[in-house]
Amino acid sequence: HRPSSPHALHVHVATMTNHLQHLRRALHTHANDAAGLRPSEIIQRASPRIASILASYHHNDNDIESSTPSNSTSASTSKTRLAIEDLKQWKSPHMPILTARQLELILLEIQRRQRRKESKTRQKQQQSTNAKKHEAAILVPLCTVQGTPSLLFTRRSAQLSSHASQISFPGGYYDEELDNHSGWKNRFVNTAVREMHEELQYDIQKLGINDHYHFAPLSSSEDNSQTQQHKQQSPQLPFLTILGQTQPVPSVTGSKVTPIIGAINYDLPLCTSEQFPTLFPCNPEEVDWIFTVPLRELMDKETSEPLRREEKDGERVSEKKKDDRQAPWGPVFPVPENDGRKREGDKIWGLTGIVLRPLLKTVFGPVFGTDDASGYVDATDGEAVGNATRAKL
Repeated sequence: HRPSSPHALHVHVATMTNHLQHLRRALHTHANDAAGLRPSEIIQRASPRIASILASYHHNDNDIESSTPSNSTSASTSKTRLAIEDLKQWKSPHMPILTARQLELILLEIQRRQRRKESKTRQKQQQSTNAKKHEAAILVPLCTVQGTPSLLFTRRSAQLSSHASQISFPGGYYDEELDNHSGWKNRFVNTAVREMHEELQYDIQKLGINDHYHFAPLSSSEDNSQTQQHKQQSPQLPFLTILGQTQPVPSVTGSKVTPIIGAINYDLPLCTSEQFPTLFPCNPEEVDWIFTVPLRELMDKETSEPLRREEKDGERVSEKKKDDRQAPWGPVFPVPENDGRKREGDKIWGLTGIVLRPLLKTVFGPVFGTDDASGYVDATDGEAVGNATRAKL
């Protein structure tokens, strides 16, 4: 049918546009239904509160200076302390994972281990020096699993040269070529999201989702403007929302690792279901298991033990027993027996556990509360929650 006038043509075009929009929404709904993914209302309610808590922290150099010895400290004591400037380089205007003293103890332990290695060969000394220059990021993926607030973890491949078979959050080293040209200002967000996508191998197009990720409303103004542009172009929820970040923490080699907190906006099936591996096929060269653990279970079952480095096959490095007394202690969280893929020795510990503990106590705990998914704290003022819980670090 050919329109008889310009007005009729305009009405015809508007009608066709409306039909196409309805068809597009129907196709997205069908795709999400086929994948079993529905937007998570719990995540949508909690995300602004979590972003507000993370944004409420402000770095204060006095915290570092008050924890360091004065000039009158004896020479013997100063040998076991770090200079203020050495600690300040680890600080940023974000939520701290470690207290100043905890950070100092870990850095001293790293130095002790490096000195022992460097005394063996000059080659290892060069490798250790180069490791300090590396920067990395991890993504802490908050999600709901059939309505239960949870976190997603991976088990690293046994074939990897470092940290093989260990439980971790998705992440890896910053790549200047890949992570400086992703359209967002925060290069560590780009690193964390890229590594998560490489490890989990999810395909947002097959899931019927247009956008990969955006920033929560309380992120920086630059990132906010980009997020608003994305929203105008696509009103559909992206796969992931970036909620904020924390101060960097040192890895066992001394690398700076920046935790990025993100929320998967769609409710996930059980990790033991047949559908879960179709959503996250995983890259077998990097990870061999992807699983989720409810927040409540993580909060209830924390223990602690000395932080020891382990070899590729999971065997403990041969060290004197006195090293257990010298090494800092860190939190440990159990891996659930869910689908028979858990191995003996699997645990959430090391850097992953160090990052996880304060997030549970000062961010996820206050937002989701201590009861089931429907009973989380309805904190209308994220900054007030942050102020009230900061002392628990």
